[in-house]
Amino acid sequence: MVPPDESVAASLPHNEYFWQPFPATASYLTRLGWTADLLTACRGAGWNFSISSIPHPPFPTKPLDGNELVRLDLIPLASRTGTRRSQTYAAFLRSRLLEFALSYLTIDILTGTMRHDPYFVLGPDYAAQGHPLPALYARLPLPAVTIPVLRNIPALAGIMAGMHLEHSLLQLAIVFPLRGLFGARAELWQHPTLFGGFVPSVLDRGLAGFWGGWWHQTFRAGFVAPTRWWFASRRPSHPRGNPPADNGPDNKPSAAPPPLLEAFFAFLLSGILHSGRRTHLPSRAPRAPWTSNRLLHSGKRRATASPTSSTPSPSSNSPPGAWSTTWGGRVCGCLSRCRFRWCARWGWSARRGMGPAGGGMGWRMG
Repeated sequence: MVPPDESVAASLPHNEYFWQPFPATASYLTRLGWTADLLTACRGAGWNFSISSIPHPPFPTKPLDGNELVRLDLIPLASRTGTRRSQTYAAFLRSRLLEFALSYLTIDILTGTMRHDPYFVLGPDYAAQGHPLPALYARLPLPAVTIPVLRNIPALAGIMAGMHLEHSLLQLAIVFPLRGLFGARAELWQHPTLFGGFVPSVLDRGLAGFWGGWWHQTFRAGFVAPTRWWFASRRPSHPRGNPPADNGPDNKPSAAPPPLLEAFFAFLLSGILHSGRRTHLPSRAPRAPWTSNRLLHSGKRRATASPTSSTPSPSSNSPPGAWSTTWGGRVCGCLSRCRFRWCARWGWSARRGMGPAGGGMGWRMG
């Protein structure tokens, strides 16, 4: 077997990789270790429910008996959505350190600039509290258009920078200083990039590619699992709670739920998960964010859902026919994302790390 990366090459002389079923009759500590690994493998790396947007080995072709080898040599360098993995420790270290540094500086710059806008400090009701617009905003033409754009760009940049920073820091910690604790979980192929490729995902597939390929898929497996499990457990030939083992692409059960229903409940769970940010503002009803999140994204999923082929068309770099329409929905989605910034707390700042000066707005050494 040709090792897919440097970490597996060092492990193969001493270990073999098999697909193993969950040890339901093993000791408590053994089952606890499996459960901990399951909870920390958000995108399913190393499991047979790995999402399709990350590079992974082929899933097992028969019921697990502990004897089927994992074809690590068939793990692609990049998934069809552009999510990539590193082949050497040096390449991985360079990539994650660069990602960490750029994200850290981005958050620091935004920390110093966004605080001048009361919208980011007090929320959308800042005007009712007697705080005027910053002078820059007051001079802008078409303020109803330009002001939301100027607020959405740094808000989205801050969200992405925060995710990149925490993700790169976690991966660096697992792969290097905590390698002995995590074992196989620390191997390079289990730590691909957080986001997919912009061109193959967004430019070729529009809004559906934005959510399903380019945007981080950290919670995708968990969001779609309840609906898939329910449909699989309802099959007459299988007792309730024991879904079938014959899974298709992306490990989707053969009795798969309708895509619209699956998307509806996935975004419902997403809305509930993200609705907690709204509780920072006591004047707002906590039910509003998850309700709007559910309806908005399910509607966008319905608008962009269409049969697609896994084979690229001859003009694979040209956008689909509904590209401009879906980008209209993307603009709405970007505007809806402003809910994240109403309770934004910027915890990463180089100014804080080096010591605040002049109210925390300056750089100071020592």
